[in-house]
Amino acid sequence: MRKYKIAGLLACTAIAALSHHSASAQQASAPAASGGGTLEEIVVTAEKRSENQQVVPVSVTALSPTILANARILNAMDLAGTVPNLFIMQGASMNGSTSTPWMTLRGIEANNTGTVQTDSGIGIYVDGVYVARASGQVFDLADVEQIEVLRGPQGTLFGRDSVGGAINFITRDPTGTFGVSEDLSFGNLGEIRNKTRVDFDELAGFRLSLTYLHSQDDGYIKNLDAGHYVDPSKLTFGAVGPGLSQRDLGAHDADGFMASLRYDPPAIEGLSFKAKFDYTGEYENPPAIQLLDIGSPGNLAYPPPYGTGTFGNHSRGTIVVSRTPQDAVSNSQAIQVYLQTYGASLTTTYDLSDNIQLKDIVAYRRLQQSFASQLDGGNALVDPLGNDFLPFTSIGQVNQHQLSNEFNLTYKSQWVDLTAGQLYFYEQFHYPDGYPVLASAPGGVLPAVGTISDGNAVSIAEYAQANVHLLDNLDLVAGIRYTRDDKESRYPLTPSLTAENIHQRVDWLGGVNYRPTDNVLVYGKASSGYISGGSYNGVSFGPESMTQFELGEKADLLGKQLRVNTAIFWSDFRHYQTFDFNPLDCNGIQIGCIVNAGAERIWGGESEITYVPTDRLILSANVGYTRYSLDENQNPSAIPENHAPKLSFGVSGDYNFDEIAGMTPSARLEVNYIGLIDWGPTAPSARGPGTHLLESYKTPDQVIVNARVSLADIPMGPVEGKVSLWGKNITDQQYFSEILPGSVIGFVDGNISPPATYGVDLSLKWGASSAPPETPAVYTPPPVQAPAPAPRSYLVFFDFNKSDLTPQAVEIVDMAAKNAGPAKVTQLTVTGHTDTVGSDAYNMRLSRRRAESVAAQLEKDGIASSEIVIVAKGKRDLLVPTADGVREPQNRRVQIIYEGGANS
Repeated sequence: MRKYKIAGLLACTAIAALSHHSASAQQASAPAASGGGTLEEIVVTAEKRSENQQVVPVSVTALSPTILANARILNAMDLAGTVPNLFIMQGASMNGSTSTPWMTLRGIEANNTGTVQTDSGIGIYVDGVYVARASGQVFDLADVEQIEVLRGPQGTLFGRDSVGGAINFITRDPTGTFGVSEDLSFGNLGEIRNKTRVDFDELAGFRLSLTYLHSQDDGYIKNLDAGHYVDPSKLTFGAVGPGLSQRDLGAHDADGFMASLRYDPPAIEGLSFKAKFDYTGEYENPPAIQLLDIGSPGNLAYPPPYGTGTFGNHSRGTIVVSRTPQDAVSNSQAIQVYLQTYGASLTTTYDLSDNIQLKDIVAYRRLQQSFASQLDGGNALVDPLGNDFLPFTSIGQVNQHQLSNEFNLTYKSQWVDLTAGQLYFYEQFHYPDGYPVLASAPGGVLPAVGTISDGNAVSIAEYAQANVHLLDNLDLVAGIRYTRDDKESRYPLTPSLTAENIHQRVDWLGGVNYRPTDNVLVYGKASSGYISGGSYNGVSFGPESMTQFELGEKADLLGKQLRVNTAIFWSDFRHYQTFDFNPLDCNGIQIGCIVNAGAERIWGGESEITYVPTDRLILSANVGYTRYSLDENQNPSAIPENHAPKLSFGVSGDYNFDEIAGMTPSARLEVNYIGLIDWGPTAPSARGPGTHLLESYKTPDQVIVNARVSLADIPMGPVEGKVSLWGKNITDQQYFSEILPGSVIGFVDGNISPPATYGVDLSLKWGASSAPPETPAVYTPPPVQAPAPAPRSYLVFFDFNKSDLTPQAVEIVDMAAKNAGPAKVTQLTVTGHTDTVGSDAYNMRLSRRRAESVAAQLEKDGIASSEIVIVAKGKRDLLVPTADGVREPQNRRVQIIYEGGANS
């Protein structure tokens, strides 16, 4: 533990040194009062409409393209350390796939069973489309623009299966301007990554972009039993064919593709269509599974000194049993598996009026994933006849497809903001798999003891949520959602079983938002959510339910240099679903079932702090704390499922140094702390005579250090270049990122965390997107007859997507009106502008509304309406030139220009 603390202390010292260096540079170059930076405005869709993150009463973390690049976040597995109370476990021994996430959010665990019959407590979304299956959710989307992580139940707007929260991947839209970008990465462990994106010029309202991604690595644990023949065809009814056990465990080779098409019909104002298609195909070797201890009755299968030798087995290789992570294991059944997932969606948006928007998202997704998981740790056991002996393994395939359609309406007025909608969701799955237990496999052919699960599910929901503006700084929030789930499961093998589970549910939300100042929000709310029920191995289980109370604040302080967002919560989580291997609970089934175990009380808090002391340095920190207690009446046979660390936090610093020959060097240092994790008690039956199992297994606390240095704006003719050197887990901490405490037949196994990785990234951009921003042209007044002066002008700025005046804006308009009289002004031209986010038609209307708001305030100040001329420019005449789709605060403005009158 001492070396972890030293590493963390050194990292924090380095961040403090960066801060001191930046402060010194600030004092040397500019007065302290004017040298500070400004926090970036972040727009989120946490309430299914675009809003500033700081005005949304939801505990949400939004990761921008800059953060995604600097922190090297490539998929959901890389989110650990950047989001408070989100813990990601590397590896997934339940179904043997690195593409299946095992995570907790506010103490709610996703993929706690690893089967297709259960739903996850953390909803995963791609461009607003729900991805139903936990299997295959960690795929490399080719082009991600932003990731939003919403914490807490999202039962009214996002629906079931989001009791812990929701993670929404938002992909990039086409720019409409020709450009090419190329991102190349090379790292240790054979890592190669290549992403190519092409944007095409807009044509008759159509915009198109295409992206291709290739990613591969060699894994990081060696298999001592590589090259062994395995044939699971009989076990999986031909779904998974024969193969050889792989040498490099955890390796992958993936290809991805994304196409994005947007169409804004020129003849129909306010209408837009966005069509997106993504594809991922990946070959992967199962992650390494190491045996920590052997309990009862698994010890009967092992020779001394590891077991009793009762079965007379021996090993043809090396037996690896250790409570310390090893760099090699013996996984005889670790054959290569395949993942294929793709999806298409069409989003139609229509601005029916200035304050009413209609949106419809229709989507289809398909998943096929094979898995092989050696839950016994392997060790190449051989029975007395020379056949392979399998204490406990799992091999199968998930086949699933889904169709969904969601329609919603958003309405904004002076008194209320309303979101209402309807969702239809359908999925179908086919799940052949098998779990050989204490069985022989002559010639490597696994026994035909598999099962088949088929099923389909329909979910229909209607929802509405309203923010009622009682006062300028006080809102009441209320939401409701009705959901009906109908799940059918079929088990066609003898004895043939069927099960149908129908559940109806009403979820709700109530809250109060108070803004004591313009830059501070305080909110309190209570909300509910649930996870649907179903059946597993023919045994039905009911839904889970959640009620959570939350208090939070969001504040931008010190002139928007410091941002502090904090929340505390208390949750009542009832009827949580988990595995049970007691035949009395499972209708006599020996391989286990899923039951509703009992209740949990989960409470904790979280905070995110961002500080920009100068325009060169960004300091960030996040901390999460979670505790839980189990209900006294819990089913004693059920396996407790709460593997969240009590405490976790992350700190980071990003610094831009002085330019070198026009190039911009920068550095990032990141330190993440993960507290101790208790993986739950081992089964009392497994701790029999002659065994040495612990009562529970724990992963000690860890400090992980990541770093990155970059050189941007490298002159390469028409190409803009950037090169970065990066390292993750640079102190090379190794630990068990997941442990399954012998609950089936006594085996305690675990997945090993990745070692230190490092490499180089090269980014090249060519085209309009890489062109340096043009310097805004200096305003030159039109020639006038002397002695008439240049007209005096005022700038009034607006919040994103807003047309109402802030208190500061009112002061500026009042000043313009006050000074117009003495200047004997005969006409005021009021010109509205927007940034480049959204369609041309929408921004034209928004710019007019802004100009009209200013004109209305001028009239209140005594300016006659006949003296005011209103002009709408939309996205034209930008104050700060940007590419399309860029949120630039200085472009969201209204300019007031005096015409005529005396000198002023």
